[in-house]
Amino acid sequence: MIKLTTRPDVSTESSATGLTRSRARGETVSNLPDRDLTDLEYAILGLIGTTPQSGYSLISWFEHSLRRWSASPGSIYPTLKRLEQAGIIVGTLETICKTHPRKVYSLTARGEALLDNWLRQPLTIADILDNHDVTMSKFLFAEYRLPRDEILIWLDSYEKCADTLSSTRRLFHNMVTGISSTHQRLISEATMMELNLRREWIQLARQSLVSEPETKPKSAAGSAESTR
Repeated sequence: MIKLTTRPDVSTESSATGLTRSRARGETVSNLPDRDLTDLEYAILGLIGTTPQSGYSLISWFEHSLRRWSASPGSIYPTLKRLEQAGIIVGTLETICKTHPRKVYSLTARGEALLDNWLRQPLTIADILDNHDVTMSKFLFAEYRLPRDEILIWLDSYEKCADTLSSTRRLFHNMVTGISSTHQRLISEATMMELNLRREWIQLARQSLVSEPETKPKSAAGSAESTR
């Protein structure tokens, strides 16, 4: 199970400085969370994995995303701080304007491993039912992280889950048709239509990827040179 933990031997200057400042405020390493990364944290890693990001650019992306992420400055900046203290990302100050320096974040080797493991996790029925936006985010980030053959395998697993769920829903629908109200029946039909649409999209995605020349994943771009 992937967990967010903070290690005291983070070697980057910025991360070490962050830990020193935290200790000065009375925050110890044990105060930092030991838990699974959230969908928002993985999405942040995915965006940083495509190209280095500032807090402002991350907030802008989430504001224009189709999913209603909880991604206000009050959530993004503390999340970046936690990820940096955990050695998952590293921040570098860039001075575009002398009066407005900004911190730009890249993935560390640990961050890359966490992100790629998350992208490779097999999909489940729950992902299809409850986390469609997260599933599409994984597909988006995979373009920059995974080779084409792994993405095609991921699509195959998506299709199998969708087929299984569609068959189960159809069986249930047929069983309760005679005792369901009109509204219940129409809701069931809407669910099956949505599943069929996703299956059509999977086939379209597979055909498009197979027909296009493969490009090398862009995972090297924006990665921190670190063995953390």
